[in-house]
Amino acid sequence: LDDVIVFNPLNKDNIFDIIDIMSEDLFERAEELGLELEFDEAAKEFLTDRGFDQKYGARPLRRALQKYVQDPMAENILHDKITEGDTVLITHDGESEELSFEVKEGEAPTEAPTAETEGPTNGEPEVSTEDVAGQAPTDENGSGKTSTAAEED
Repeated sequence: LDDVIVFNPLNKDNIFDIIDIMSEDLFERAEELGLELEFDEAAKEFLTDRGFDQKYGARPLRRALQKYVQDPMAENILHDKITEGDTVLITHDGESEELSFEVKEGEAPTEAPTAETEGPTNGEPEVSTEDVAGQAPTDENGSGKTSTAAEED
């Protein structure tokens, strides 16, 4: 043996740091959806109780994050309880067997102008279908001549 490495047991601060590291991916995905997520200490305590084992260390934390955070978040998003622009505080009341998601509603995203709301963008006057309905179809050159398949032969 060259060296002896001593592994000290993980303490609560270590577990909280691991929760932060493991949840970075979740936070990034939420940000892509226009959401901001925050854990409070009570939520981290809850996840530590459910996702830390003396024998296996922090390995079960990934499953606890999936079960108690990711899956309920997905359900809330699917049911429009959480929408783009919201900030979500993930917390625990100390008694429940699940986490709570307190939504602080953000500003609704501004929609990009559409052709209907913006009007013509090329400087030409707007032409409605009613204006065009009474006109005879024209050829590619705009000469007013019409062509049929029989005339092209």
